[in-house]
Amino acid sequence: MSNATSGAQRMNYVEARSHIKTGDLIALRTTHGGFPALVRWFTKSPYTHTAVALWMCDRLMMIETRIVAGIVPMSQLGDTDFDVIRCPVADPEYVFIEAFNILGTPINYDFIDLLRIAARLKLGWKAPDADDGRKVCSALSAAVYRLAGWNPAGLPGIPAPCEVVAAAGPVAIEVRNGG
Repeated sequence: MSNATSGAQRMNYVEARSHIKTGDLIALRTTHGGFPALVRWFTKSPYTHTAVALWMCDRLMMIETRIVAGIVPMSQLGDTDFDVIRCPVADPEYVFIEAFNILGTPINYDFIDLLRIAARLKLGWKAPDADDGRKVCSALSAAVYRLAGWNPAGLPGIPAPCEVVAAAGPVAIEVRNGG
């Protein structure tokens, strides 16, 4: 499930940095490692991870969850390729506010949700309608947007990265760093 469009601009991170805005969805296309390979296989998508971009003063950061949820510099992506999807919320400042609100409670990574996503996509099993306090990356991205007023029809309560990308809109920027 790719969301690329012919209208997307292609550039490297240094070129793209000033074009990325608060609230934009960052969809990683990690090509190395066993875990990203499993995500690509289960989802039939190049997207392996999502995060939400946040400008803090002059620093480009992103809210994401790996082991725990947090805000990290986007520059840490190094040579990883990613796509930028414009913020699906009318006012990105609400996304900024809700990103900090959601971090007010500890959020750990939910490995069980990975199994739920895999079972739903590969076996057609029904997943829970809502997520609990633990979150995979795509559930965190969707939760931030939902708290800011986004309500896409058909997006599962525990979505895969490719499902958040598809619901958020077309790719605006393809960032290719050689990864």
